[in-house]
Amino acid sequence: MLFGMECGMQNAEMTMVIGEEKAKLFATAHEDKGVTGNESDGYSKVAHRDMDIHNNEVGRNIGQNNIAVSENEMTDIIYQEIQLTKRVSSDRILINTRCIISEVKSRQRSLHD
Repeated sequence: MLFGMECGMQNAEMTMVIGEEKAKLFATAHEDKGVTGNESDGYSKVAHRDMDIHNNEVGRNIGQNNIAVSENEMTDIIYQEIQLTKRVSSDRILINTRCIISEVKSRQRSLHD
């Protein structure tokens, strides 16, 4: 989560200072380098790149929509957004898991009938 906060803050602040378009160009200039293979956490480098691009975009949107807030307020806004995103992602995983379990049970019942 810390890296997501850093990306969000950097992009929010860049957006406030140099504008959304230039912030996007600066933040994404390196993202397509070295995207083959996996990172040490087991996730693919492509997945990490996609996560970085998402975090950067969230930060730029927050910067654009909160141009006059202080850095402390910006930190709170980004933290809240990350928490919301984590809850939504967790809910999706839980819903998908329940659907898979339900489908497996349904198939097992049909095999026994």
